Amino acid sequence: MPGSVCPPLPGRRAFSAPAVNQFEVSPICQQQHIIEASRRWGAVAQAYSSLAQARADLLGAGPVTAAAASHGITPAQVCLSWALARGLVVIPRSSRPARIEENAAAADLTEDELAAIDSLEREDGSGRCCWDPHTVR
Repeated sequence: MPGSVCPPLPGRRAFSAPAVNQFEVSPICQQQHIIEASRRWGAVAQAYSSLAQARADLLGAGPVTAAAASHGITPAQVCLSWALARGLVVIPRSSRPARIEENAAAADLTEDELAAIDSLEREDGSGRCCWDPHTVR
């Protein structure tokens, strides 16, 4: 049930909520409504594409680069730290062992840094970098 907030199917008597709901989440595609729905169901919210496929408009954004410089970490680590601070499970993808190890090092971002990164949200949907389940037919 990745990326969707679905009511029970018509004609079904019961609805079992998923244990994990995996969907696209990054600072530019936060999808707070799905995070909240997952939590209401008691499901773990798991972010995929947490780095927005390494888009420059995310990894080069002022709040991200400022936090990276402040903590001596990479912009990717900042984005992963942001997701963890927001209570999301992240599984960043990489085929390089050094990058996998680097991604595992999270930082404790300040509330001001988190708020600045929150402001990167693209409410118009332009932050989405993966498929949109609402357009699948």
